[in-house]
Amino acid sequence: MAASVAVLILFVGVGLLTGATQDDPGPGAFRFDYGRQTVTGVLELRPYPLLYVTEGSERVKAGQTLMLSAAGKRGLMGRAEPLAGVMVTASGVILDRGELEMLQVRGGKAGLGSADGNGSIPEPVSLGRWRLAGEICDGKCLAGAMRPGTGLAHKACANLCLIGGVPPVFVSSQPVEGSEFLLIAGPDGGPLPDSVHDQVGLFVSVEGVIERRGDLLVFRIDPDSIEALCWVGGYSGLFLRRPLESLSSTSLDSGFLISGGARACSTSLRCRQGAIYWPAGCAALPSRHSSWSFGLSFRS
Repeated sequence: MAASVAVLILFVGVGLLTGATQDDPGPGAFRFDYGRQTVTGVLELRPYPLLYVTEGSERVKAGQTLMLSAAGKRGLMGRAEPLAGVMVTASGVILDRGELEMLQVRGGKAGLGSADGNGSIPEPVSLGRWRLAGEICDGKCLAGAMRPGTGLAHKACANLCLIGGVPPVFVSSQPVEGSEFLLIAGPDGGPLPDSVHDQVGLFVSVEGVIERRGDLLVFRIDPDSIEALCWVGGYSGLFLRRPLESLSSTSLDSGFLISGGARACSTSLRCRQGAIYWPAGCAALPSRHSSWSFGLSFRS
């Protein structure tokens, strides 16, 4: 009897310890408590259906740029195409993770239909070419449809959403213009290329042009620039910050951050002991620090 109790306690302890090492899934959720939200605005299709809100609701303000999706693992492109560039009314439920919001649109004309009035699509404002480190996710699960909506454990689910047309979002390890969430587009400003699906759920670095569309940032990525990075367990709370000039001759907007933390390894790549490698160079570390995670964001 005593042995059985000891084994039970051991299993409970292991379970609690394993759970404690997992990332917090975050506050994202379907906000059914907000009630149905109905808003009016101008509909744009590239890279994915976006609504520039001109007449908001209690929870969605005029001037906001909303990403749109259909129910389940489906995008809204098929329903949105006949309404491109015109005023529409959209109705549905909000998914909300802090600054990241998406409207899951109801079915039929009650969910998306033409509206009276005139409006225009704002001109994109280029913020230059950037290289960021972070993760490619599907925007719907990330915003709250799944918990967690990130990481390798969610990779298959994320790819199904992206194949279905759900807008992809890049979660940057360092904020850009105050935002860590960027809608992803292909290099031509269209949808994300299918070739990128293999990199979904990994910690990667990627280069591309960032544009502001209303209050939303769009990251037009270059698929050929994607590099898988180390994102492994390190020394919690330890970090080293140094300028990127010590690694390459590129002019920079910010520094290079190396930080330890309890994270699962999201790629088969490993850092060489005593050093962190990335495409432009290497940052030497004391040899006892054999595994670290790092993030970067800078203008290239």
